[in-house]
Amino acid sequence: VIYQVLADKVIHDPVDYSLQGTDAISLLNLPKEIYDRPLFQHPPLFVYSISLVKIFLGPKGIVLLPILAIVFTAFLIFLIGKELYDENTALLASFLFSLCPIALHTSTKIWIDPLLTMFCSLTVYLSLQAAKRQSLIWYILSGASLGLAILTKSPAVAIIPVILYILFKNGFSLKIFGRF
Repeated sequence: VIYQVLADKVIHDPVDYSLQGTDAISLLNLPKEIYDRPLFQHPPLFVYSISLVKIFLGPKGIVLLPILAIVFTAFLIFLIGKELYDENTALLASFLFSLCPIALHTSTKIWIDPLLTMFCSLTVYLSLQAAKRQSLIWYILSGASLGLAILTKSPAVAIIPVILYILFKNGFSLKIFGRF
């Protein structure tokens, strides 16, 4: 309900990213010291995403966002597994993720976590590609994906050490600036 109210507010006024002035705080019995602020506590990418989905597919269409995010995450896990190991290992990893109770549960709710998981997985995959290809465009894509993950939910910064390990494991060269 909170995210749906926020989505409705930003559809009408894209800079009004808060629950202030809505009945949601009192109806849901939310603590005012947390929710009655001029800016909502999480970064805005998820709310703006469900706003766009709501505009194009209607209110019932927003349930597709977490479902598609988890499906795409399973595909990204396959690609990561294939990159690191082999196709059989990649299929097994993707299959095991598809049975994960947390992924199944969050994909049926309008929650931030599926989108966060998708962007973190995308960042890992793009970082693996950047390290493999040593091409500036892959580094840029990896950084953009990391930025989207952080704009989804701030704990995404926790994957930065993993990304740095991937990028610097085989050495980093400034020669990449000459190749796209």
